[in-house]
Amino acid sequence: MRPVAGEHGFTVLELVIVVTLIAALTMIVLPGLRGYATTSAMQTTARQFVSDLRTAQERAIGQGAQVDVAFTVSGGAVTGYTVKQGSTVLWTVTFPSTFPSQVHATSSWPGNDIAFEATGAVTGPGSTPALCVDNTAGLTNTVSITLTTGRAALSSGTGTC
Repeated sequence: MRPVAGEHGFTVLELVIVVTLIAALTMIVLPGLRGYATTSAMQTTARQFVSDLRTAQERAIGQGAQVDVAFTVSGGAVTGYTVKQGSTVLWTVTFPSTFPSQVHATSSWPGNDIAFEATGAVTGPGSTPALCVDNTAGLTNTVSITLTTGRAALSSGTGTC
């Protein structure tokens, strides 16, 4: 049947070709998006930790009292941390429930505690990484703390924690 003049539309064959192309492009792009989400979760966690360390240090200096950052560890992996001043919990960060399957976090900090003194200095082992976050793609973010100044530094690289 010939289309009447002025009628427009797509044939079934054209629709099948377009749908096939969209499906093929989706299959190509989807793995890259999953990798991006994993890397983004890792970087967000490390940046948030650095920000919280700086806030804890500022509070210790401002209040003239020690502020502690204590890691929560489960099965050898860090699952979050708590910031407290004395017995008062200031805030707690728990990594998302999907976090362990995407990203692995560890701490080599002895006793899993970081203590900011009233001067802003840190009681601890110095340049030992406070937190190392890696993902299944082999990327790492390491947060280290300078003992005398309490400065938290974030570095990125490849490998595992």
